[in-house]
Amino acid sequence: QRPGLAAASFASTQVAAVALEPLAGVQWHTPLTVAFGMAAGGYCYLSSAFHADLAHVRGGAIAALPDASQRAHMAVRVGRVGGAAIFLVSLGLAAAQAVVNRQEARMHRDHERLGAAR
Repeated sequence: QRPGLAAASFASTQVAAVALEPLAGVQWHTPLTVAFGMAAGGYCYLSSAFHADLAHVRGGAIAALPDASQRAHMAVRVGRVGGAAIFLVSLGLAAAQAVVNRQEARMHRDHERLGAAR
């Protein structure tokens, strides 16, 4: 019934993870948060229940459409585009974290080599 609330909840957990994970001593985007994003994106893309909820939203662009079938088609489109975007952003964050991990490992190896050379 309230997809905006669900989206805000998802966004806040992702932002909180970025802020809180370093405080807990873990990487800024762990496999758990990536998996959560991918699962949320998959749900938004595939879930007919989510699409039905979007079609019955009382405000916004979907609700402004005059015909129920138009609202249903737009809800499916919005759910799929949004779900794909969430999924792809999660994959992008995982790729960015992999790059950071490789750079940190290279810097650590270089630092150890410099220490061993002395």
